[in-house]
Amino acid sequence: MTVELWSDFKRHSVGAALADSKPFNQIGAESVHHAAAVGLRDSAPYLHDGRAPTIKDAIIMHGAGDDVTSVNAFRALSADSQAKVVEFLSSLGRVEDLP
Repeated sequence: MTVELWSDFKRHSVGAALADSKPFNQIGAESVHHAAAVGLRDSAPYLHDGRAPTIKDAIIMHGAGDDVTSVNAFRALSADSQAKVVEFLSSLGRVEDLP
């Protein structure tokens, strides 16, 4: 069986703007585990704490920390290409829609 989780299972520095209000044990407030993208379609609101109402908002809010390169690449896309990225991410569900 193949399972496409779309995750690297790492903790990422998200920067001060997205940091949790306090650290957890030995894990700094700016270090967040990104959930697997499978099921993204069914998981609004977005981000580790639910503060992003849309997938596009979640992408743009990652403008610091480890994800700044990806966010800058997303921002450099045309509006049509950005919409296609969001459309793809919006298609990732836990269970396939069967006819």
